[in-house]
Amino acid sequence: TDEIVKLSSWYSKYERLQNNLNELLKKKGELANSEKELYSMINKLITEKEYLQNCTPNLEIIHSLTLKEIERLGETAKQQEEVINRLRVQQKLHQYSSNLQDGMPCPLCGSIHHPSPIEDKSFDTEIREATKKLDKINEEKNNLVIKGLSWLEHKKEEQKKNNVELNNIEQGIAICNAEI
Repeated sequence: TDEIVKLSSWYSKYERLQNNLNELLKKKGELANSEKELYSMINKLITEKEYLQNCTPNLEIIHSLTLKEIERLGETAKQQEEVINRLRVQQKLHQYSSNLQDGMPCPLCGSIHHPSPIEDKSFDTEIREATKKLDKINEEKNNLVIKGLSWLEHKKEEQKKNNVELNNIEQGIAICNAEI
């Protein structure tokens, strides 16, 4: 009977050890799954971090291109203004030439001979068309300034939020690494 008690005690210890072993194996499996999940989270966070970091240069490029386009439109508007001014000068010269009379001095040069005055031509249509074109260029430029730069400001605000999120991601990665 002493041996039966010893055997029974041994068997009880064996069952407890077996149960402890099973519990430990179960916890090991859970830890392995948790480790996989953590690595997966770290990879997702790293991917998001890289995406957010890549957004910054793109906004700078867009901003630079927007400013260059605004500058280009300004130059185009300046050229169009020169065209309009040339047309107005030609229109004024035409007005002077239409009032010239043989034998009477020219108000511009003083000559009494007028062998080839400017041909009769109306510059009003050309000036109107050139002015419309200038207005369209200025409108495009103003729209770009207003809409483009406000869009960029909005994106910069988003970028600031992304930087906060990026900082949170980096902290999350550090926490996950500490848990591993």
